[in-house]
Amino acid sequence: MTFRLQTLGRLRLVDNGGREVAFPEKGLLILCHLIVGGHSEKSRNDVAKLLWDEIVPSQAFVNLRKTISRISARQEELGCHFLCFSPSDRAPRRQPAQERPRYHRA
Repeated sequence: MTFRLQTLGRLRLVDNGGREVAFPEKGLLILCHLIVGGHSEKSRNDVAKLLWDEIVPSQAFVNLRKTISRISARQEELGCHFLCFSPSDRAPRRQPAQERPRYHRA
């Protein structure tokens, strides 16, 4: 299945039929950050700062763990993995190109 990450207007994931696909918003933000920044991987600390800079780091890491869990569960439901997380520190990274689902930038 082909997906498109729509970044103009409201950030959302769209399937090849133009229908919005439910996906955690923070997951879409992480994916955008990786793509636009040309990153293949970011540290857990960097992502926590990006998403929750205004709160104490310990709470940001709790939020990140919950977000990773939601992202992982949704990717399993879709049968498609946009992001993968290392088991050691669960740092977000883009799926390797040969394993990555196809998507189109809007």
